[in-house]
Amino acid sequence: MKTQYFYMGHISTLRSMLILFVCMVSFNGCSEEDTVAPSPEDLSEKFQKKTRHTEPNLENVKSPQIPMRIPIKRIEPVGDFLIRFHDHLVTPDKESRELFGNLSDAKVPTLENASLAARYYLRDIRNSGVLSALESEHVVGLIRMGRDIQDFAQKGDFVWIVRFQYTNSGTYDEIWVSSTTDACISILKRDPPPIEK
Repeated sequence: MKTQYFYMGHISTLRSMLILFVCMVSFNGCSEEDTVAPSPEDLSEKFQKKTRHTEPNLENVKSPQIPMRIPIKRIEPVGDFLIRFHDHLVTPDKESRELFGNLSDAKVPTLENASLAARYYLRDIRNSGVLSALESEHVVGLIRMGRDIQDFAQKGDFVWIVRFQYTNSGTYDEIWVSSTTDACISILKRDPPPIEK
């Protein structure tokens, strides 16, 4: 037990001596000027030297290379001609006249006519011709039929897609309106949709 205290005493003495040695070595190489606290003027001068800004040399700086902007063609939904039809109404060209030429002679040639035909169809299946304030219809597509459907449309005819929706809960019906026969097909519901209040 006495030897343990003896060693602990020597260890604490050695630690003290080591600290004293480090302090002597660190102050040995210092001059008297280094041990005196600097004046406020000296501090402000050193600070100004560190924070002084110099103008950068811009002669060797190269301008960043900006990649050329590649024009991106507008992506149209596959098989949907509604965007092209809008463009045709604004600036008709030879290609659009050939594509939509027979549509101008059809029974349902415009978006407004398609919307009206869909409303009349919905009125007939619902027994009410009035849409509530929460309902709206939008023409969302113009497609071309890929096959014949009896009493509706022939292959190659344009068909308008009119979507009916409640403003607070989403789409409740989608009606396809044939541009040539004026016939309609309800896609989402065969039974009359309820009037939401």
